[in-house]
Amino acid sequence: MKDSLMVKFLIEAYVGLGQEKYRLQQNDSWRKVDGAYARHIPAIRQETVAATDKAFISLEELALYVSQRGTIELGKKTYSLKGDALIPSFADLARDVSLHPKVWRTEAPRHFSRGELLEVLTAGDDSRNNSLIVDVTGYFQLVSPLEARKSISSAAIRHETFCAGYGYVGFQAARDEHFIRQTYLSSLEGWITHLLTGELQLYLDEWKGDKTEGQLRGQIEMIVNYF
Repeated sequence: MKDSLMVKFLIEAYVGLGQEKYRLQQNDSWRKVDGAYARHIPAIRQETVAATDKAFISLEELALYVSQRGTIELGKKTYSLKGDALIPSFADLARDVSLHPKVWRTEAPRHFSRGELLEVLTAGDDSRNNSLIVDVTGYFQLVSPLEARKSISSAAIRHETFCAGYGYVGFQAARDEHFIRQTYLSSLEGWITHLLTGELQLYLDEWKGDKTEGQLRGQIEMIVNYF
């Protein structure tokens, strides 16, 4: 992963729909943190990460840690962890307790451009299914749908699957100005949500917003100023 040193990973445990939220500590205990889903400033930035919070240098290290735990204690109550306890985003939440990897940026993220999107799509192979993602370091990639949906994935955001033979990737896609524009605007909006929450694998469908590219990029600039 490019520029991997700019991000680390934390684990947060949600009880129910996130009414209670806890963060893993270096001594394997869990510190209660704000349960509200604040999206007006980055939820995970330097001043909100305590010195006692346990940070992982990779998602693989984080996943290994979780796989070795059968139970966790949150607020004096013990919860059993199922095999699929580790899930990437709030949208997948439907259980008593769930563990969520969160991105902690140690420096401001890079900006991806429309030109980079065009380059990645043009180089794609339309003979197979593709998933377009933006990884946690801000780079577009085309990966297999299976790779994009893995519980441990570097995808900050992922688009719907581009089915083979429909011209969503390759030179044909590059000539579809409307598709490129909609995909880029959707990526910007998804990136904003990722920066605000630290969530991974945020799923993006067809763009239906009304903000311009300039407005979305301006919002990203404001968020980046908090890092």
